[in-house]
Amino acid sequence: MKKQIRPNVIAIARKFPADSFSAGAPVEVAKFSASEFCVLSRRGLWHLLFFLLISMAALAGQDFDLFAAVSEEFWTILGSPPPPQLIHLVLGIYTFCALMLLPARLSKASHAQSWAHLIYRAVFYLFYLSANALAAHFALVFVAGLILYVLEQFYLLLHGSKILHGANLHN
Repeated sequence: MKKQIRPNVIAIARKFPADSFSAGAPVEVAKFSASEFCVLSRRGLWHLLFFLLISMAALAGQDFDLFAAVSEEFWTILGSPPPPQLIHLVLGIYTFCALMLLPARLSKASHAQSWAHLIYRAVFYLFYLSANALAAHFALVFVAGLILYVLEQFYLLLHGSKILHGANLHN
């Protein structure tokens, strides 16, 4: 029985290189130039700015009654809103997954920082608004989004400084 499991474990381990699990920077990070890191950092700051604007709009509309603004027929089609505890769970899972995938997403050679993460973070305001709990849980969504953006910028700053100092040492 053990001999049958062992080849499967080895085959799975070969699919994932050792560098992907190390605490150090992946090999692909070294291919970035300083200007490319500046572009990534600026793009992240634009995302942060739009997140702050969306957060200001959500703060201003936190007492908005979504049930009164939309017809009853729409709510019967859509169904009842999720309870705040379920939204907390989904926000926690999203934040944890985003934290775990942040270094891998930023170190890819494709430079693909999509606007999807901004939408993911902003949609939690709509979830809490639909549950009539945005006023009580605004800070939770705001802090989770802010932490992710700050860690993203810190990661880019850390690796950008490594590249700049490495370039200065070779010149």
